[in-house]
Amino acid sequence: MPRLIGLTGGIASGKSTVTSLIRAQYQNQVEVIDADEIARSVVRRGQPAYVLVRFWFRSWDVVDGTSGELDRAKLGALVFAEGNARLRHALNRITHPFIVMEMLARALWAAVVRWRVLVVLDTPLLFESRNLLWLCGGRRGAVVVYCTPEQQLQRLLARNPELTPQQAEQRIRAQMPIDQKRDIAGYVINNVGSKEDLEVATFALFNELVKVDIGHRLFCTATLVSSVGLLLLISTKIPTLIKH
Repeated sequence: MPRLIGLTGGIASGKSTVTSLIRAQYQNQVEVIDADEIARSVVRRGQPAYVLVRFWFRSWDVVDGTSGELDRAKLGALVFAEGNARLRHALNRITHPFIVMEMLARALWAAVVRWRVLVVLDTPLLFESRNLLWLCGGRRGAVVVYCTPEQQLQRLLARNPELTPQQAEQRIRAQMPIDQKRDIAGYVINNVGSKEDLEVATFALFNELVKVDIGHRLFCTATLVSSVGLLLLISTKIPTLIKH
């Protein structure tokens, strides 16, 4: 069984670049499970989370009239708007149980079938939601990709030119401050310099993380199997939890 590590950071801090480096360098040792990709898939038309989101946000125009899919741009603008934290929390409460269950199922597949040395749970809200943090051993099992708040804003505006500076700041403020994440994480990858510097820092850390003894692997296997079973047991209560 692989060791489980949580990879997080702030929006536009460079986490996606780090995951690309990991996948390219450690493709036979490390499995990266992307929460953002899963978050998109669980709300596709016809999925249970799609039905719940469409029902909860029925008072807003968040469905594309042509495809019937959720309009992610409209939904994002709505939940990240000033004063709409309640809507953002509602969306998270609907989608997070489905995301977590899918991530755990993929982690189990990586462990039992693919026999990876390390599984990286790539999730931007690792500290905020805490749904997966315990599985990584708490904060000591968390890796934060760090850049300064000023770099964060500059990079977000460059990556998403459709956002105004105010909108970009709202999205950054919706997450835990990146300085706070850096201070509480077990590992930090600094992305304050060049891409070459980021590559060196990433490989230096992950060259050590892939060194896992067999006893630890067996312990993590038992933990992961138990976790998946527990989530399947409580999954029938998701609609009830959402109502409250």
